[in-house]
This record gives sequence, structure tokens and C-alpha cells, in this order.
Amino acid sequence: MSSPVDPDAWRRVADCASDPLWLLDRQLRVLVLNAAAERAAGLTAAEVTGRDIRDACPDLSGSEREQAVLRVLASSVGEVLRLRQPGHEAWLDIDIQPDPLGVVIAVRDTGRVAALEHAMRLESAVLDAVSEGIYGIDAHNKITFMNASAERALGYTAAALAGVDAHEAFHHTRADGAPYPVEDCPLLATLRDGQPRVCTDLLWRADRTAMSVEYRTAPIVEDGSITGAVVSFLDLSDRLAADEARLAAETATGALHELQQVLQPPPPQTTDPCLGIHYLPADAAAAGGDLYDWQELPNDGMHLVVVDVVGKGLVAARDALAVTHALRLLTLADTPLDQVVKQASWLLADAYPDLAATAIVARYDRARHRLRFVSAGHPPPLFISEHGTTRYLEASGRPLGWPDAGTDDVIDVEVPPGARVVFYTDGLIEARRDIVEGMQALADLALQVRDLEADAAARHLVVETLTAAVRRDDCLALVLDRPTGT
Repeated sequence: MSSPVDPDAWRRVADCASDPLWLLDRQLRVLVLNAAAERAAGLTAAEVTGRDIRDACPDLSGSEREQAVLRVLASSVGEVLRLRQPGHEAWLDIDIQPDPLGVVIAVRDTGRVAALEHAMRLESAVLDAVSEGIYGIDAHNKITFMNASAERALGYTAAALAGVDAHEAFHHTRADGAPYPVEDCPLLATLRDGQPRVCTDLLWRADRTAMSVEYRTAPIVEDGSITGAVVSFLDLSDRLAADEARLAAETATGALHELQQVLQPPPPQTTDPCLGIHYLPADAAAAGGDLYDWQELPNDGMHLVVVDVVGKGLVAARDALAVTHALRLLTLADTPLDQVVKQASWLLADAYPDLAATAIVARYDRARHRLRFVSAGHPPPLFISEHGTTRYLEASGRPLGWPDAGTDDVIDVEVPPGARVVFYTDGLIEARRDIVEGMQALADLALQVRDLEADAAARHLVVETLTAAVRRDDCLALVLDRPTGT
């Protein structure tokens, strides 16, 4: 009798999960397992499908896990076991649930999840630490989030205003008591034309008193469409209070920038490869959404990431930190390179529903002197050969936060002695507005600084690009060198 389950369809759905998943029949034979389960067990689907799981995984026989599976089969009532991983401090949650075919088993590493949740809470706390009021709106002017300073200034809670029209909530009346027409609202104008604005106006508190503010609007643009905006405001009711608040905001911004730098590790002190990194935000007094990360790997390799989040300022910095943390955690969990972008996007989707970020995720193999990387819609790395020729290493993929986020191919190149690879964010090629011209200018400039050490070359690429820029954006350059003689 044929099985009512479509193994290919079940596998496609299950492979979207980062946790190992198993589907067993009532005789404990393996029907389907996902890619995460294959990696965790060190077995392929072809090796275990149709076999008794106790034969494929001998340590299951006679164990507490086997007894729990048998209980669920007998009672049709799900169970969750919490077991310590052998030789580790971390715990595993084993969720066993009844299924018409038998049971579904999901295994979750609670230590990895807890670390990511802690990082997300830290990033949320940073947003609430600033003294400026900050709130976000969607394309219909409905409030999507509000920080603690905005709650205190307006007298509303974020929960009370979630989904409420921002104009109707606190921008409804002019100073003379006349209604403020929606069509005249500068805040809404940003949603229509995508232009940032700086204005002085009144906002109305929950107790119906007016507050004079200076506010700034910045559009959120995704896939070429305006999907919302972020508004920050400063209370100007009392000039002295405003001056103090401005100083506090600058201090908080500096603290965030410092936090951003602390969370970005300094270049490793290695000779193969040599790394040079330089970053400048579009606004020198603020944080930005361009970040990098690196991590030594157990197999004598190195994990490298360059991320560019859509947007600027505090929210962009928060989102970029979340992306680098997620990619690092997945890499340390041995996630295959061609799956890491897709799984990171899925992992961040609920906590950061408006996130959109391009990225390059690379792994450098010291033993083979090869660089493998994938692209999530990011500008291609620039390769400079030992002979002084340049070429861009094109890779295909979609940004994190998109419905089909992921990568299409893994680029694998040898890095000979004397060769250099330049990773960067789009601020380095869009400074001249024409991207093709910008890419050629970057290649020419990279050749001019070919004889500089990696750190000096990265600094020169960023500084020289911004000096001649028609438009300013966050700029990051990461230079990877394999020195001669290695």
C-alpha cells in the first residue's frame, strides 16, 4: 500500500527549518528526514529511509528517547524531553508529536537559540536607550513600533498605538486649534515621495497638551517601493531641556557607534590571510547599517561576512548586528554555505519582519588557499591577481528578508600568493551615482593601492571614494591578502 505522504514535498517544507526533523511510521521506520537531521546524524536520507531508526541510530535502543516515542505512539499524546548533550553544557529539547503515519520528532539546540535571543534583546535595548523619540509607520501611516522615549514623551504605550494612524493619534490639530488636514502633513509626504524631511511642528500628548518638536523622517524602501518610514523627534518645549536632550542623544548615538565597533571584531593577527578593514558611516556622528564579521573556524578556516542593511541609523545598525549574529551562529553550527543565507533569513523573519539586507558570506581555507563564498544580492567582490589584473567575482542570490532569500551558487576561487580580494558595500560604487562607472573607479583605485598593506589599502579605498563622492552613503571595505611566500 502506497504511503499517503509525499516524501519530496515533506522534505522541501522540512528543509526550511534549521532544527533536525524526522518522520517515523508506527514501526519506527524512517519515512523522511530533513537536511538538518542528516547533518546532525551524519547520515544521508538514502542510508536511513525505510530502516528502523534504532538500526540507523543504535544509541536509541533502550534509551529514554525510545520509550518516549513508544509512549506517544500508544497514547497519541505528544511529549517533550529535555536532555543534556553528551560532553556539552547545552541542552536539547526533543519534541515528539503524534502523526497519522506515526510520529514527528523535532530536535532543538536550546543553547544556540538562547544565545540568539539574548543578542536580539540587547539590540532592542539599544534602541530604547536613546533619548530621542523614535517610531515607525507602514505604507498606510499605521504605527509599527515606538521606543521608550517616544512613549514617555507622548504619554502612550507602544501597544496602545500599534496599528493606529499616526496623524490621527498625535498630529491631528494645528497650534490655533484648527484641524490639521492629512494632505498637508509633512510626515505623510515622505510616504508619498520618499524624500527625508526635517521639520518643526506640534505633536499632541495623550493628555491633549501640545509639544513643540523638531522631527526627522526617513523613508523605508524595499524592492524600489516605499513600505514605510522611521520618524525621530526632539522635544523643543524648553530650549534648555532640548539642549540637554540633544547632548544625551549625541551621547547615546556615540555609545551605539562604540557598541557597534566593539561588536565588530578587530582584524585577526594572522599572516594568511591578512585582513584590512575600514568603515565610515554616511553621518560621522551616527551608526550605520554596514557591518562585517569574522570568526576562526575549527577546521583551520575563517568565516567572513560583509552586510549592508537597507536604511540608516539606529534601526539599520540593530538589524545589521542581528544579521551578523545569525550568520555566525549558523556557521558555527556547521550550516552548509549554500544554505546559510536562507536559514538566517528564516531565523530572523519573526523578530525583524521589515529587515532587508544584502550580504557576502565567505569561508577561507588556509590549507588549500581557496576562498568560497555566496552572495545574498550583494555587490561582487573584486579579485586582484598576483599579476595585477582585476575581475569581479559574480555570484547570484537574493537579500535576507525577501520571501525567496537565498543563494544560487557557491563561488570557489584559489587565492595565489600576492593576490588580493576586496569585499565592500555599495557606498563604494554608488558614490558617483553610476554603478558601472563606480565599479570601474573602484577597480582602478584598488590597482593604485596594490602595494599598500591590507589595512592601509582598505582605509585609502574608503577615504578616497568619499572625498570624490557625488552622494554619500555608509562605506565599508574589507581587504583580504595572501602575502607572497605563504
